[in-house]
Amino acid sequence: MKLILAYKGVEWQDCASSLGDDRSGMKTNKDGIYPYRQSPSYQDDDALPPLSPTIAALPQSNAILRHLARQHDLYGAKGSLREAADVDVVLEGVESQRMSYIQLIYVKQLSEEAKKEYSALHLDKAAADNARNNGAHFAYLADYIAASGKDGWAVGAQATVADFALAELVGLHLRIFGDELRQGFPSLVAHHDKIMALPGVKEYVASPKCLPQINNNGLG
Repeated sequence: MKLILAYKGVEWQDCASSLGDDRSGMKTNKDGIYPYRQSPSYQDDDALPPLSPTIAALPQSNAILRHLARQHDLYGAKGSLREAADVDVVLEGVESQRMSYIQLIYVKQLSEEAKKEYSALHLDKAAADNARNNGAHFAYLADYIAASGKDGWAVGAQATVADFALAELVGLHLRIFGDELRQGFPSLVAHHDKIMALPGVKEYVASPKCLPQINNNGLG
């Protein structure tokens, strides 16, 4: 989300620095900002007027991503149902992989054994065809964007929300499996580097706004 806002030059303000700092507000849906009783929650009264007194902000990460994509013309070429569908496919592929990553970080606590299992299931190219991985494998993402994208983009010939979601996911994994990703999926690493170098994004990731702690438990 923040990568998109940075790329589009949109100023934003973080209203809660962490769950711990604002737990009571989240659990009581303070000011209608936390209708799902969790963060993130996105509020932009100009583009998204409050739905009701108890739903003043937009919850759910993927809903926020898709809203930003529609608002900022990041859903593929105008009028192309094919590209819009491909954007959704990449977003859902990223989400499948993210769910496995969350298990690795929060349930298995990034143990050495868990990292080996994760790598074997999601990074080993043989596992793409021979293992039950719940649709989560970097080979699937690499193959799809090779077919759907042009000139280094994930879908079509211009930036889409799929680029930012995919680049963020790859960035998370580069912190843990850097050598494996670079060797096994150079196209995904090249895509990540392209997105991180975009005007606005480059400045954001080098700024204090881009927090160094990426997970609440400090792992990753």
